[in-house]
Amino acid sequence: MKPWAEGSFELLRHAEEHVRGGSDFDRRMALISFDNSIEVAIFTYLSLNPIQRDNTQFPKEQVAKWLTNFHSKLEFLEFFVTVKLVRPMEFQRDEIVFYHNLRNEIYHQGTGVTPDARYLNGIRTIALWVFKTLFGFDPEPHLAISEVASNTKPIEVDSTDSSNQNLDLSDQTKFLESFISIRHDLNMLMRMMRGESSSDTTELPASEAWKNISGSAEEGAYNDLLERAETLRTKIVEGDSDTDESAVRELSQRLVEVSDLINSELRPFQRDIVEKALEATARIAADSGPRRVGIVWQTPGTGITGSLISYVTRVTAITALDNPLIIVASNVNSLIDQTYSRFVRSAGSLTADLERVTDSDRLLRLINSTEKKIILTTFQRVLRIGGQAPFERRDILFVGHDLYDTSGRINRTFPNAAFILFTNTFLPTNEMGSTYGELIARYDFRQAVDDQVSSPIHYEHRRVAQGLHDDSSGGDTAEFFTVVARLDYIHDLAADLVEHFESHLTGGERAVILTRRIDLANALFAAVLRRKPQWAEDVIGPLTVAVEPSQRQSFVSRLIDRQDKFKIALISSGLLSGLDIRNVRIVYVVETLSSNVLLKAFGLLGRNSDGKPGLIVDYGPNLHAVQSLLYEENTESSDVDNTKSGSSSN
Repeated sequence: MKPWAEGSFELLRHAEEHVRGGSDFDRRMALISFDNSIEVAIFTYLSLNPIQRDNTQFPKEQVAKWLTNFHSKLEFLEFFVTVKLVRPMEFQRDEIVFYHNLRNEIYHQGTGVTPDARYLNGIRTIALWVFKTLFGFDPEPHLAISEVASNTKPIEVDSTDSSNQNLDLSDQTKFLESFISIRHDLNMLMRMMRGESSSDTTELPASEAWKNISGSAEEGAYNDLLERAETLRTKIVEGDSDTDESAVRELSQRLVEVSDLINSELRPFQRDIVEKALEATARIAADSGPRRVGIVWQTPGTGITGSLISYVTRVTAITALDNPLIIVASNVNSLIDQTYSRFVRSAGSLTADLERVTDSDRLLRLINSTEKKIILTTFQRVLRIGGQAPFERRDILFVGHDLYDTSGRINRTFPNAAFILFTNTFLPTNEMGSTYGELIARYDFRQAVDDQVSSPIHYEHRRVAQGLHDDSSGGDTAEFFTVVARLDYIHDLAADLVEHFESHLTGGERAVILTRRIDLANALFAAVLRRKPQWAEDVIGPLTVAVEPSQRQSFVSRLIDRQDKFKIALISSGLLSGLDIRNVRIVYVVETLSSNVLLKAFGLLGRNSDGKPGLIVDYGPNLHAVQSLLYEENTESSDVDNTKSGSSSN
């Protein structure tokens, strides 16, 4: 880190220390320090000698204008990101202004109200992004507060009476919060309807996103409303204090109509899934004893998280459930974090009752209390408090998200709860049924392709292993394992992968090399670099559990960025859950994989926003497994394009 960045960094560290303190005062000071760090970072960067900022030049009079106030500093930030770096803004100016206004109104006006965790998480994420964007240095690994030093872990703040109060904010700040939420929701809905990735941070203006969403009879009226709201948003962002407060309140009230409409606008198949899940829940809600709602299965890449969020948003209206404590649990931290972020952006007023729990004591307190919240946590953390079980509360709804545990332990932990599973990976089994109930709804890959929700998939088999029998059909798996272990096979495989990749991918398209074993991934990575040493860390990189989480996240971000040179990720199959990249065109399969892992590969390929077919290049005995998944519903036709199958030997 350069010396001139230390002032802003110390403010970040100061904020982290107050977060750890946990008191009402600490939370207020954390918000203030995060906000200060944003302004100090911009001021520092603009005050540097051009040599200290990679010879980036700005006219002196323009710099003086940008330094005028907080709003003009944000004008510079947007210019720097979009013009100089040629990147989309990960966070819009109105989001930063919202947190700045929130800070001013809590601190200067002395409301005495404590900002809750979602506000602290929001401004913290923005402050870290601003610092990294301006100084080219990721501050997070160096903050030395282990409990909050991971970008994948939202800030832990225990709920107190004061944090649940309604903030006495100005009409302008309330308007900004509503407008930002609606813009996020409209963009999310637009991407869902197009089958695009929810991880894309580039957002259209609210009115433009609305125009891209068809099917509303009142499109014209709402478009006018959103255009008026955007005009007001621009005035607030630019620091124009001459606004009609009554007009602000009127627009805020009208935006509630748009929010209500958005919440009902899932894709048709998702609406059907959610309705079936709600009907099944209502049927068993009043039953005595264990209540198994059932299983929802959607093929990967078709928005199962959106379906889950819509279900949770609406299930609280079922009277017989008595406004339950809802526990949403997954085996994978990254999937829970992703779901939490989606909840925050799309669940509207429910976020006041939303909590990401990463502490066992906190989880235990919530379960033993009478609180009615939506908890997002890991399945492992739920089991960790199992020594205190059973928990007899009847007002618990357990929502599994891609859980693979079917032992029934969760039923014993919550003997009177209701259970439902949303999954897009693990095909329903009888054992799953005994834990969660019967299959409620199924949306498979064939249907998703027919509905143009997912891109079709072609299949190509390539043969580099000499001496094998029919290794494309899944014949002798043990024999295949023996061949894969040979060093000469790794070298031949690397050579063929390089040749195939260079002849098939262009532009911003990406490839994934998928393997189950870290040792094979490492050996193959080394073999590729021996042939292409210039690819080291620039074109290809490993995404395995042996790689630090921060570096894995960096690789994912680079894969998403179409302008980045990073094009190939060597991924171990265990890290596919929650991986949301929409520009993967080829998945290379170099081992025998289970149907569940292949389904995840389908999900990656099916997310292509341009609708072009994805390609599975299989070096192992996986043809039968691929065919069974793609042919399952319709054996007369398939998206497996056998005319593309071929063999290659080196």
